[in-house]
Amino acid sequence: TRCYGLLVSCLTRGFMTSIECPKQLEKHEKVSSVVEDLLKKYISDNKLKENDRLPSEIELCSILHVSRASIREAMRSLESSGLIYSAQGKGRFVRSFNYENLIEAMSFNLNVHFKDFDEIVQVRKALECYFLPRVMKDYEEKDIEQISQILDQMQEKVDEGASYSDLATLHTLFHKSLYSKLNNRLLDSLISMFSSYQRTLGTVQQDNSKFIMQHRMILECLRRKDSQKLKEVLELHFTDFE
Repeated sequence: TRCYGLLVSCLTRGFMTSIECPKQLEKHEKVSSVVEDLLKKYISDNKLKENDRLPSEIELCSILHVSRASIREAMRSLESSGLIYSAQGKGRFVRSFNYENLIEAMSFNLNVHFKDFDEIVQVRKALECYFLPRVMKDYEEKDIEQISQILDQMQEKVDEGASYSDLATLHTLFHKSLYSKLNNRLLDSLISMFSSYQRTLGTVQQDNSKFIMQHRMILECLRRKDSQKLKEVLELHFTDFE
């Protein structure tokens, strides 16, 4: 296109500074990808916050010397990734950080196979072995009893001959409840994502009696505030999924 070989402008607030042609264009990659990167740089360099307005499409065409179609395509990509949002008749604005959009993008783009799944389990194991011993000091008996009720529901399903898929929702709720005192939305979302992979693969073969026993041991370690034993139980629990 007419953009190849041109100098591309770097965005500042209301001004432009010429820089050398990005390597992406030299390699004849999509102009919209380069525009997307420059828009991200503009947001970062100008320290734009939630609900700050971006330049209009016409302004961006003039600044970047690219077509309006390329601007629109880059904008659509940024909207899909949850970085910006549009308001009819007003323009496009910076969106607040959203963990759900991040996790959704990770889930959509990762092609899961056995090797990937092993790596995912390893990351989840590392997270839970790190966080749970650190939050256990905040647990009271009433907290443990509430989580124990979830485990009782899991036991009822096992007694009815449930498969892992049948237990998956309660299993996820059990683990998310362990960290409710942290108010860590990213950890909560990651646990949901890991669990969705397990359900999608449908390859988990387990001894349900052992499965329930491990979770009862987790609760007992919390009750006794035994961090060393808790790490051992978590290691054993996640090893069964690797």
